[in-house]
Amino acid sequence: MRPRRKLPKVLQEKVKSSEQFYWGYLMKKITMLTGREIELDGDLMAIIESLYQEVALKKELKHTYKDIKKEIENIVAQMPEEERNTYLVESLFLNSVIYENQMLDAFIKRLKKRVKQD
Repeated sequence: MRPRRKLPKVLQEKVKSSEQFYWGYLMKKITMLTGREIELDGDLMAIIESLYQEVALKKELKHTYKDIKKEIENIVAQMPEEERNTYLVESLFLNSVIYENQMLDAFIKRLKKRVKQD
């Protein structure tokens, strides 16, 4: 992550408390249902980690599908459309990589099974 530039005082007054500039771009912070703030800087893993820490760990891994869904809906509802598009692309990319790895893992397991049979 790059260091943040300090804004001129004139601009600092115009920035809402839930927003900040990051290398000249206006960055928005969103608030989870638990009160934790997340910066929208394009880092999908930061959101996933926050979900894990704030939902899964705080409920001692006894969370439900509804708990996670409710928090995700809360996060997405606060995102500007451009950010939602950015995170959707990141999410689809990440899921496609995970899917590809699962398919390759299954293929390797089948190959190992054949080798053992021969």
